[in-house]
Amino acid sequence: MSFQKILIYVDESPQCYHATQAGLDLAAALGAEAGLVCVLNEARAIGNIDAGQTHAEAEAVLLARAEELLAQLDALATPGLRLSHFLPKGQPAEQVLAVIEAWAADLLVVGTTGRHGVLSLLLGGAAEHLLERAHCPVLVVPLKGA
Repeated sequence: MSFQKILIYVDESPQCYHATQAGLDLAAALGAEAGLVCVLNEARAIGNIDAGQTHAEAEAVLLARAEELLAQLDALATPGLRLSHFLPKGQPAEQVLAVIEAWAADLLVVGTTGRHGVLSLLLGGAAEHLLERAHCPVLVVPLKGA
């Protein structure tokens, strides 16, 4: 099996950095292209009427945080590594599956805390759904020291 496109699911969790480093290192070692997918979960962009924040403003904050995260994670990549970013909106597992298909990913890399097994992946309750439906192998990277 050959891995040419390695998709790495990222979010703001501590295990994200370790899983991202593992995925980027693997891509560099194999001469593969890497992709970082950070899903903008619109359910979290509800705004706060009491604070005067609209849905659009809350969504803009989520987008800015995601872009900042991707910039931080870019710094982990080996110079010269081909790296793509994906910022879909919606339900995380469904959006990751859509990016796998659209980008033709050969491998998905996700992190886990190691405390609750595979089902405590970054995607939370959607992890089992993702593992069952992904049309590519899934590499689960445990958090160091977990």
